[in-house]
Parts: sequence; C-alpha cells; structure tokens
Amino acid sequence: MNNAFDTVSGILLAGGKSTRMGVDKAFVKYGNHNLYEYSLSVLSSFSGDILISSSNPALDNAKYRRIEDELPNLGPLGGIYSCLKNIRFSSAIVLPCDLPLITMDIILTLLKNSEGYEITVALNHQGLPEPLIGIYSASVLPVMEKMIQAKQYKMQEILKTAKTNLVKLPGVTHETFLNINNPDELRSLPPIIP
Repeated sequence: MNNAFDTVSGILLAGGKSTRMGVDKAFVKYGNHNLYEYSLSVLSSFSGDILISSSNPALDNAKYRRIEDELPNLGPLGGIYSCLKNIRFSSAIVLPCDLPLITMDIILTLLKNSEGYEITVALNHQGLPEPLIGIYSASVLPVMEKMIQAKQYKMQEILKTAKTNLVKLPGVTHETFLNINNPDELRSLPPIIP
C-alpha cells in the first residue's frame, strides 16, 4: 500500500491479438502464475479501481472491471481510450499484460513525475519512450478523439501531441521493459526462485 492508493486508477492492457505467441498471452504461464497476473499485482498495489482492457470474458473478475473497446481494431490506443472514459479517478497507471519484470519502483517514479502532464511514460535503455508503461490523465481524451477522427492510431504520435513527460529511470536495462510476444521471449525470462 502507498500514498497514491485511491488517488489513481489502473488500466491493464490485455486486448492484444497475441498472433506471435499463438495463444492469448495473458494466460501464458510464467512460474505458477498467468502472465497478466504480474502486471495486475503491481497495479493492485497502487489502486482499488482497476480496469482490464479486453474482450475476453475469461478475464471477468468481481475485483476488476473488464472494458471492451468502444471502437474496435484501434490497437492499444483504443483500449486506453475506452478505459480512460470509465476510470473513477482523474488519471490511471497503464501497463500491458505481458510485462513480468516490471517493478513498483518504476511506477512510483512515474507517479512522482506526472503532476502537470497529460501523459508520463518511461524511457527504455535506448532512451526511447515506452508508451504503454505510464500515467495517463483523463484530460488527454480530447487529443485521443482527434487522433481517432484522423485515423491516426500510433501511440508514439500521441506522445508528440499531448503534454508529455518522458522519464529517464535509473538502472534501466534491456530486460526492464521486456514484453513477451513469442515462446522464445518467454523462455528467455529468468527462472522464478520459489
């Protein structure tokens, strides 16, 4: 528990097609848990208002709200857009479901640097933004609506249009934001020590 609890919502992105994995990667096992449960556990440490962006009823849970895309086939932008319209607080932590090495320290740093910004995202080890790992304010919804009207769905574009803070985190390596898209990447993860 931390002092951000009950001031921010959480959005878990679990609506991807998982074509490279061959199965719904949210339910791929890493250790004794489904992959999505790692990101969900981090979000649960910061918020009691968690939304799961997915059309999969298997993710229904009384503790969370599953939100289907209002406008289908827009990729992550559509998921974040639909969820932001339903959050209880003014902003939300956004995380993908395939990020098993994410830490609470990363989220804390992003939260501390989010005041006054519509979007706050982490920079990876190459200094490039990770648009699916960040804090999104509901105030960015009009920007998203303009992008959708223009049929511009790339997340990198919204970072250029909205008031965005790109945060350099200490100690970031190529593994920090490793997301799992195929069986080889899953096998490359460090073993979980019980």
